[in-house]
Amino acid sequence: MFPWSPNRTNYVSEDGGTTWSAGSPSQLLDNTDFGCEGALVAVPLATRGMPTLYFSEPVGVNRTNLVLRCSHDGGKTWPSALPVNGDGPAAYSALVPLWSHRDSGSYRLLIMWEQYPNRGPPVSFLTQTVDVDWCLH
Repeated sequence: MFPWSPNRTNYVSEDGGTTWSAGSPSQLLDNTDFGCEGALVAVPLATRGMPTLYFSEPVGVNRTNLVLRCSHDGGKTWPSALPVNGDGPAAYSALVPLWSHRDSGSYRLLIMWEQYPNRGPPVSFLTQTVDVDWCLH
């Protein structure tokens, strides 16, 4: 719909979601002609400041190669990426930050994604936890 396709679209709210900006191009690319939902979550930093954003999406052909990306500047740039499931299938995903006192008061991310062989039933869901250390810089 937008002239910047295949880039995903950014929308920004400055008032807690009451109103939203017009769409603008993101650095993130949508990997297919028909699109695929991605998951986005904000994780607060130990010190005050802008939270780190984490985004998961498949980047391979036919919804494969789930990748986790991070942004330290509110989604303007996404400098780091972490492969999650190799070249396996991955469609819709979800992210949940998990606070861990055991890991010296840090966060881990729970990632859940839809996996289905040959784009048909049976659908299964896989989960994995990931430390956020790979994104800290």
